[in-house]
Amino acid sequence: MAVVLPSRALVTPASRAIADYPRTRAEQSHAGLVEFIRHHGLETIDALPAGREMVAPDLFFRMRDIHLSHAGARRLTGLVA
Repeated sequence: MAVVLPSRALVTPASRAIADYPRTRAEQSHAGLVEFIRHHGLETIDALPAGREMVAPDLFFRMRDIHLSHAGARRLTGLVA
């Protein structure tokens, strides 16, 4: 099984304010990675939708950090389970 974690900038709505952030390219790259892994026969969990679906997507990660918060980790373990 593969779990594909998105970049913080893809999950966090505040990243829309980052000047020159290639959001479309980043989303395509993320989707391409997920498809590549699935194409090679691995069961794959894409955590991007789960992070974006949280009541406060900014809280999927710790504040100003790239590590998952407790809420993000709980959401991710629920997907894996």
